[in-house]
Amino acid sequence: MLVKSRSRKIDVALALVTRAWNDLCRTNGLEARALPTVVTALKPHRDARKSGVYRLAGVGEGGASVIAKRCVPETARLERDVYERVLPAIGMPALRCYGCLGEADGEFSWLFLQDAGDGKLLDSDQDLAAAWLARPHADAATLVDVVPLPQRGAEHYREHLEFAMMILDELRTHRGAAGDQDAVALRALKQGMRTLETSWSAIATTCASSPRSLVHGDFVAKNIRRIATPTSDGIVALDWETAGWGPIAADLPQWIPRPPRKPHKPQRWSGTVGLDVYAAHARGAWDGRRRQDLERLAAVGTILRCVTGIRWGLEQVRAGGTVKSMERLRWFAEELPHAIAAVGC
Repeated sequence: MLVKSRSRKIDVALALVTRAWNDLCRTNGLEARALPTVVTALKPHRDARKSGVYRLAGVGEGGASVIAKRCVPETARLERDVYERVLPAIGMPALRCYGCLGEADGEFSWLFLQDAGDGKLLDSDQDLAAAWLARPHADAATLVDVVPLPQRGAEHYREHLEFAMMILDELRTHRGAAGDQDAVALRALKQGMRTLETSWSAIATTCASSPRSLVHGDFVAKNIRRIATPTSDGIVALDWETAGWGPIAADLPQWIPRPPRKPHKPQRWSGTVGLDVYAAHARGAWDGRRRQDLERLAAVGTILRCVTGIRWGLEQVRAGGTVKSMERLRWFAEELPHAIAAVGC
């Protein structure tokens, strides 16, 4: 069997994935499957990461690939509930879940899913994303608290804010400035977080006025795939580990348009959801509400996504990080003041 990895750093799970798949097949009575012809580490599981993702070629139905995700048990249960209990109940296309298997020590679990392929959305697909997102927001509202998903209200994001501020203090006090550009970004992030802390009641009030339903929490290009259906092109969402019940704001961020890094190539979808298309497909969930209410909710959603993105980026930097992690934080340092201004904090 050929094994490929996209990183030279130590992957703590690459050697475990084939055995985990075989154990799942035996435990769940799945048909005997051949060994994967290739195992590709899409996201190597390193010590500083909470999860790893692998593609197993040739073991799915008709020789298709299967995606194996190694993560903490809580995440595996959450994602499995979304794939098996929530999305099918509202008639939404969902990836097949082959099953979930816990490791012997209970620290990690393996989740095995249908491979959605590599068809990521382009900027020209913004309306397709908006129309898709409106459906779970509208239709899953009847399942709130019926299926036990985590609560993703304003308090959840306030905890992210507090944790991010703690890490910021740590980095600036104990590690010093890695460079002038990085130091400026960390100071800007700290200033923005303090502004949010003192104005959080306004954000919480906006969230409380929002329809409450299924939220993905990380509705961005890397977690969406374009698929072909019998009647038209469609999409599926993956990586539901930040999902839960809460205000729909976090799925509606409005990011500042930026020039493409490679002008000669099609532009990747930025994650901004077109509000007009979204509202038109929300099936009554937005009836009787003003356009300006939706715009404010989306502005608050930008803040919520900034807060979680900053927290995750800071955790990566604290754990040893990468140049890419700090680049992402500098991007948030530029984005956050605009998001705060849009809400009027």
